[in-house]
Amino acid sequence: MQQTPDDQGEAQDKEEEEPAPFSELLDYLFMTTLKTLPDGRQKRPTLRDVANATGISISYLSEARRGAKENPPKEFIELLARYFDVPPAYFFGQLPGHVAHHEHADPRLVSDPVLDKILLRASAYGRREKQLLLDWMDSVERARDIGKQDRQDT
Repeated sequence: MQQTPDDQGEAQDKEEEEPAPFSELLDYLFMTTLKTLPDGRQKRPTLRDVANATGISISYLSEARRGAKENPPKEFIELLARYFDVPPAYFFGQLPGHVAHHEHADPRLVSDPVLDKILLRASAYGRREKQLLLDWMDSVERARDIGKQDRQDT
């Protein structure tokens, strides 16, 4: 049976909706998450940090990041979600940023690699960090507007 253009579009949509491999989703969190240390500095979590906080062994985490463990137990998903401050459903979806490449996305999101990096990193933030980022952006916009006004007055 020959596929119609509508059938082909549905097949393509289903293909695009396939969840990313667990290893990629986990690795993304390791690469984009920043944890605040007691002295205020921030750093990306290490395998040891995550193992100590979750009780999941370093070797299991390492294998999971490399793709050798693709179907972790539900308890591990819950522990990792709690540690990285994401919903457990995160591990069954697409990598953040795929939305920017959707056909209906704002073209500025697709064509600006710096904005893509910002979106990728911010998507791993918790609600509090996202609100702080928005507050900071509001401050930047106010400062920019003040600068524009100063230039107009001179």
